Amino acid sequence: MQGKFTKDSAEFKMFGDFFNLCKEFWGVEESREYWESIVNKTDEFIKKYETDTKGFSKRLGYALLCQQEKIYYDTHQASQKGQDKEKKGVNDKITTKKKQGQ
Repeated sequence: MQGKFTKDSAEFKMFGDFFNLCKEFWGVEESREYWESIVNKTDEFIKKYETDTKGFSKRLGYALLCQQEKIYYDTHQASQKGQDKEKKGVNDKITTKKKQGQ
């Protein structure tokens, strides 16, 4: 079974850089700077290894971007649902008071 790569191979270096990229951007932020930075650095990562890894760096880079985007939207939607529930609760109280003539 061949399947191993050496420490001087492009794949070994790519995985190290990918790990560092993940560490740098794992905590999702809402800021424009965060998203511009993760897109730019992911693009650099992809270009650095794309030829040597037959496009594998592109798939890894896109996977990271998709994951971070999913975390952002899941968090944002959960936050929005909480706000919607809070608004609904307030609206229900107002409606109840109106019905009671208060």
